[in-house]
Amino acid sequence: MSNYDDNDNKNYEVGFAKPPKSTQFKKGKSGNPNGRPKASKNLATIYDAVFNALETVTINGEKIKATRKELIILRICSAAINGDMRAIREFVKMAEKMDNCEPDLMHIPAFLPSRSEVIKPFEEQER
Repeated sequence: MSNYDDNDNKNYEVGFAKPPKSTQFKKGKSGNPNGRPKASKNLATIYDAVFNALETVTINGEKIKATRKELIILRICSAAINGDMRAIREFVKMAEKMDNCEPDLMHIPAFLPSRSEVIKPFEEQER
């Protein structure tokens, strides 16, 4: 099948992946002049923005800046220390996950107790 465009080379054959020259984009002109539209935020992006936002809280009379994730962990830890069984289970699950990965010590907030400090009273109760 040969279609010829009068303006261009007569030997140009139109076919698969070879559109007629008259319908091709002109040189120097983009096929998408407005560019790619900005993508909407997905759930992971929104989650990161919300939970990595900084909050200022007062703990033991000191004002501390921490991410919301850190504050949630602190709240679970406090509830576990006060004997909330659901919080204890959740905290142990988190501690087990932390044992399976190498912690980035630069991101562990100083005001959070270590795993051994939290679990030690419960181990002593079992004896």
